[in-house]
Amino acid sequence: MLEERQAHAPYRIVVFSGHVHNYERHEHGGVTYFVTGGGAAHAYPIERAADDPFQSKQINYHYLMVEVDQKQLKVTMNRVDLTSGKAVWTQPDSVSIAAPGAATATAGH
Repeated sequence: MLEERQAHAPYRIVVFSGHVHNYERHEHGGVTYFVTGGGAAHAYPIERAADDPFQSKQINYHYLMVEVDQKQLKVTMNRVDLTSGKAVWTQPDSVSIAAPGAATATAGH
């Protein structure tokens, strides 16, 4: 339903949900989907399809920073690694999603 609506919408549809205890980002039918579950419970590795834009085999304890202005939405995944005993923060995934009529969406990292 969302993808059908996106085809005729003068706006972008972005979905945030929780399910797996890790991080996923997909785009299908013009809709961008984020699955974010990187805190609290024990995270676990997940299988990723070859066409997934984010290809980490790691366990991703994380939070998402969402920045919004009138032209775009920028989502950055901030990951913490505690394996060394010290918190090491990285930003292994980031994507900018342009509003209709603005520049095309660009992915980083």
